Amino acid sequence: MNLPIGSVVGLHKDIVTPAISVPNGWVGCDGQVLNDVDSLLHGLAMPDLNGDKRFIRGGADSGVEQDDKVKNHAHNVALGSHRHSTPVRSVTGGSHAFVGSTGDNVGATCYSAYTNLGTKASGNPTAGGNVESRPINMSLYFIIKVKEVPVGEDWHEVGADGEPDFEENWKTAPGSKLEFRKVDKNVEFRGGAIPITGTAMTIFTLPVDYRPSASQLVTAYDETAEVAEVTDIEPDGQVIMLSGIDNKYDHVMVVGAVAHL
Repeated sequence: MNLPIGSVVGLHKDIVTPAISVPNGWVGCDGQVLNDVDSLLHGLAMPDLNGDKRFIRGGADSGVEQDDKVKNHAHNVALGSHRHSTPVRSVTGGSHAFVGSTGDNVGATCYSAYTNLGTKASGNPTAGGNVESRPINMSLYFIIKVKEVPVGEDWHEVGADGEPDFEENWKTAPGSKLEFRKVDKNVEFRGGAIPITGTAMTIFTLPVDYRPSASQLVTAYDETAEVAEVTDIEPDGQVIMLSGIDNKYDHVMVVGAVAHL
């Protein structure tokens, strides 16, 4: 699935050692200002999810940050239904009541007065706990996608089964192989081949879907990565070496070229 720019995902980078690298086109959500002119997000501050250890929640508007809060609440303690009784004395024939003991006065009637406190009472919890309130959790390293990175197909090896063959004057270089693949609207080349004879020869022919609409001269390099060689990519698919050939069997032509379709 191709995620859009701005997507944030959690990376379990430390599940192996050494840690898994952040993929191309993504950066860590570490609060940094992005410095990437190829990105739509260039010059913007990335969210600081990792440094601030923030949880992610849904919302109609993205990027809204909230500080930690505790919702208004009460601490209710269940005491059970019970009574608090106090002896009182009522004098016969009178309306005055007072709190006291029954004593031994003649003609006095004793009653028990009580109040039902119900089942709830308010109070404060005992001080203690941690530096934060949190649910059970596991940390991930959050990353955000900042740009599209072309994803190429698998490499095609010249001379392999089902792939284009070398022309008769070329063969695979020892310890190397000549490969090509399509990436977006380009064809990339890598690897090496040995020229056997000639000064301007077709190395191999690209399949139809890999051919440019017009001739292209592209630069490649020899095994020293210093001597530039010119390769011609033709609309009919021919990949032709134009320079750098010295007619020696130990000469390795390493192609590091990109042709535009």
